[in-house]
Amino acid sequence: MNRFTLILAAVILAGCATTKGLEVSPEDAAECAAVGCTPWSERQLEQMARHFFGLGVKAGIQREKGAI
Repeated sequence: MNRFTLILAAVILAGCATTKGLEVSPEDAAECAAVGCTPWSERQLEQMARHFFGLGVKAGIQREKGAI
């Protein structure tokens, strides 16, 4: 497991993400209460996805270099 996965798991398991201070619809608040939610914005999630996708591509390229 990479460091991000461990941090994300710790945050989720700790239940520290709340909707306090955020403007959410009643449906979203109910969903967060039922299954949890994250304190990150859509932009932050996209940045994290791009970052870790890039790390995966880099690791794949390094792995293929050794296969030649």
